[in-house]
Amino acid sequence: MIDLEKAKIDKDYYWENFEDIMLAKIDAGKKLTTDEIRSVALDYDSVEEIQGESLRWVQPITTIVELHDRYICIKWYRGLTEMQEDEFDEQPYEVKPVTRTETITVTDWERV
Repeated sequence: MIDLEKAKIDKDYYWENFEDIMLAKIDAGKKLTTDEIRSVALDYDSVEEIQGESLRWVQPITTIVELHDRYICIKWYRGLTEMQEDEFDEQPYEVKPVTRTETITVTDWERV
């Protein structure tokens, strides 16, 4: 009975401190489990989601989420059929926003 209570306390602690635990694992270079990566990618509001070109069965997705004022990038594949599951194989990593100004040169052809 004591082991069940301890397990419940451990589970409650894990979910109450999930963001801190994930950031600590990323900082330490420890691998997140597939379920942890899925939770970070799907259970948090994304700052940005970049959808790649759809392939036959999957679509590459890059999701940026914010955890404690830090930005985490998760690259994964969204399944495109009811038989294809989402794939979370790559480890997330920290990113930072960089704003840049680009100049675009356009050449028009005018009649002489």
